[in-house]
Amino acid sequence: MKILYKQGSGESSLFYNFGIENLYLKEISEVSDSRLVTKKEHSHAGYEIHIVTEGEQIYETSGEKYSVRSGSFIIIPPRARHCVASSLPGSRKYSITFSVRKNSADPFFEQQTKVLFGKYDSEIAYILQKISEEYRYARVLSSLLVENSAFELTVKLFRLAGFEEERRDRELSDGNTRIEMAKKYINDNVEQDLSVSDVAAYCYLGEKQLTRLFRLYEKASPAEYIRSVRTHRIELLLSDKTLSIKEVSRIMNFNNEYYFNAFFKKYYGMPPGEYRKTLSQ
Repeated sequence: MKILYKQGSGESSLFYNFGIENLYLKEISEVSDSRLVTKKEHSHAGYEIHIVTEGEQIYETSGEKYSVRSGSFIIIPPRARHCVASSLPGSRKYSITFSVRKNSADPFFEQQTKVLFGKYDSEIAYILQKISEEYRYARVLSSLLVENSAFELTVKLFRLAGFEEERRDRELSDGNTRIEMAKKYINDNVEQDLSVSDVAAYCYLGEKQLTRLFRLYEKASPAEYIRSVRTHRIELLLSDKTLSIKEVSRIMNFNNEYYFNAFFKKYYGMPPGEYRKTLSQ
């Protein structure tokens, strides 16, 4: 038996974010590991997945028998009593075992109660090949690649067996990404005279679309967000006493000091010089 992957402890593991704990991925050959085949009926607190790549194994669970031949797999749910009733000589398989953390925020691996069974495709075979190769070569980034592949393998097997996770609102997800892009662009370029049109163009959106998304995620218009970031940057510059008012005005790309004073007074009720005095009080 080869342990190709063992889930690391703590929140650094990719699986942890989806409520998965104690995941092991093993490669088992009936030739060398026949003595390890558990023929006594037993159960586990978590899931057990067997992917047969050569030969055939007969699994018995809840009074039913499943013939898992080369090219097929079985997913045994938590607490289901089962055993390997028989195994053809020369059989080979990959096994995944894991438990689900209680009160997991993500619903994908909610507890199932029935056995899932199916045939795997060439994509699964390719993932298994990648995992085996990375394990064999043991390069610097192999452990990370094996972890990603093990996660992909687990999800795809559940989907092949007919289990579907909840659908996400793609528009909301995409919209959130666009807003993060917009905010980053504004913060990086706030010293320029940014317009809503500039930000919308950067995010490949129309101004109306950008405004709708900002109101949804930020509870403010893009113009209000730009102004908020801009005034905050001015506050930081004014707190630096080595900079003159004229230099702050130039850094923030106002045409002249007069326009800078007018802008600042509009939102602070006092000119920047008077505001600076309040900082030292």
